[in-house]
Amino acid sequence: MSSFYSTTHQRLLYFTKLISSHINQSRHEQALSVFHHMQSSLAMSLDPHVFSLILKSCTAIHRPHLGTSIHAHASKASFLSNPFISSALIDLYGKCISLPSARQLFDETTHRNVVVWNTIISLYAHSHDVTAALQLFQHMDVAPNESTFNSIIAGLAGSNDGSFKAIAFYRKMLELCLKPRLITLLALLPASVGVAALNLIKEIHGYAIRNDIDPHPQLSSGLVEAYAKSHFEIEISTHTTSFARGLEFHAQGSKVLQ
Repeated sequence: MSSFYSTTHQRLLYFTKLISSHINQSRHEQALSVFHHMQSSLAMSLDPHVFSLILKSCTAIHRPHLGTSIHAHASKASFLSNPFISSALIDLYGKCISLPSARQLFDETTHRNVVVWNTIISLYAHSHDVTAALQLFQHMDVAPNESTFNSIIAGLAGSNDGSFKAIAFYRKMLELCLKPRLITLLALLPASVGVAALNLIKEIHGYAIRNDIDPHPQLSSGLVEAYAKSHFEIEISTHTTSFARGLEFHAQGSKVLQ
């Protein structure tokens, strides 16, 4: 009996690693095929990790019907208290069904770790509802991490008049000793350009060099574009100010002549 269990357990581990490999290489159809094979051939229950993995594939290739079916299986197996399954389900509902349904699922989730909070915040931020994302951030009952701030910064940087708030969140992130990543810097650059913050662009550039992020082509092109736009806006601002002062001087001269 123990020999049978050991063999089955080894097969479960093998198939789980195979699914993970397929997902990491964006081979989601193959991952789903392995999952269906596991369901039909293994004489033991699947663990929560398998469900959270396969829900990612359902989301990636937009398979909401299969996702809701897996939701039912996870519920029957009493896995919904697992925060990683909850997070994967919230992401699936938000991206493949509707944001309100994802929010309802979030509200019904009893065990919320930072991953669960980040998922719902990210969904709102990417749906351009930064106000809701900020409200959720204020109500977090766990400590935020880098991913939390990345979503908020990206959402603010892409919103009207959100550049200064995005920069403020970046400062708050540093105060909490959270380390900005490539995705943080890419989200922050548009905000820096939006307010012609040349010093911040230089700060981002220096941070990227010190942390070996600078060679990344996406960041390199982003920095070139940010420097160019920032210099142009500063130059326009300088010319506009000089022109206005010239007009003022000319007006004062006219009054003296009169």
